[in-house]
Amino acid sequence: NGVRCVAALALAKIHVSSSHVALLEAVEKHGNHMLRECAIIALRRLQPSPVEELSTAALTASDARVREAAMRSLMPNATRVMRPTFQAGLKDTERFPRFAAAEALGNIRKSTSATEILIETLKHEDVAVANRAAVSLGRVAARNESELKALRPRILQSLLAAFRQHVDPDVADAEWGWRVVGNAILEFGDEGAEALREIRDHSDNSRLAELAWRV
Repeated sequence: NGVRCVAALALAKIHVSSSHVALLEAVEKHGNHMLRECAIIALRRLQPSPVEELSTAALTASDARVREAAMRSLMPNATRVMRPTFQAGLKDTERFPRFAAAEALGNIRKSTSATEILIETLKHEDVAVANRAAVSLGRVAARNESELKALRPRILQSLLAAFRQHVDPDVADAEWGWRVVGNAILEFGDEGAEALREIRDHSDNSRLAELAWRV
């Protein structure tokens, strides 16, 4: 396995047209965690990046590990062109590719459509994906891009609505989701902190007030 991992990293340095094919095939054949991570590192380093081929693999590969590797390989340099791939990835049958898609959408800069998809993903049936969408929205808020200025109030209100859902102790992520969403709200700076203080000081629900205080 160590030899395979080093070989994967070496392919990134001697990139040929079939490098991405060999890396994805290795993930499908051997697919353990270490090799998968090395393959992703290598795929991210390939120049020029085989974006089209990776996008296809991210959505159509039969092995979920391959779909995850391809999705994560596109993540750091996500662009608007890749948005349909990430949007479709949110519907993957497995959690890890879905999670990667939600993370990748947050890396697309100055994109109203990607941000709106993330807002909708706050309601995803998989709580891990929903909370990853919250983290991604926090990153969008922290960048404070002028192109998304009009959308900022909606992002904040959507995160606050997601935060308030944790007043119900029966929600699947009751023990931890509030912290994830709360931290995303804090990415708004003073505006986010003030919104949480408002909940802390004036909420009629003691549990909700406590959660805001904890954040």
